[in-house]
Amino acid sequence: MKRLNANRCSTPFHHSQLSCKQFNRSRQACFTCHPRRGVSLLEVVISVAIFLASLTAILSLLDLGNQSRLSVQLDAKAAILCESAMGEYLSGYRDLTSTSDEPLETADPDDTWLLTTTIEAAEGESLLKVTVLVAHTINGNQVNSSFLLTRLVRDPQLFIDAASSSTGDDEE
Repeated sequence: MKRLNANRCSTPFHHSQLSCKQFNRSRQACFTCHPRRGVSLLEVVISVAIFLASLTAILSLLDLGNQSRLSVQLDAKAAILCESAMGEYLSGYRDLTSTSDEPLETADPDDTWLLTTTIEAAEGESLLKVTVLVAHTINGNQVNSSFLLTRLVRDPQLFIDAASSSTGDDEE
């Protein structure tokens, strides 16, 4: 093996017979012998672009997570309001009549919840099919979240008729 002179560059075709020290004095660098120091402007620009792209991706993921959180909150509130409305129908607090887009009152005045109820005769004797739909709307017509609940209920008119007939029998 041939030993290289410490003053000479290992790649002679870069600066011929000049030593690396002499070559560096002429304001040029021998990058094969001596790695350069510092960071170039191009490397800084590329690293800033990579950083900004990753930051944009992270922020878009945070926004997506926030939208999902709001959607889940609205879905849960729709389910609670729908169960509450169904309970009001079953307890007799509300009349068993079909309604369409009736506004629901909530604690938050900014929320717009609409109640739609459908009452139909069900298969079987004295059964009604009660369908309750609660929907959250924005801008008056765009549905943001909704929940649908269907139950079979005995026709309350049968109880009213039975009570009136038993009252009529007692009077005779």
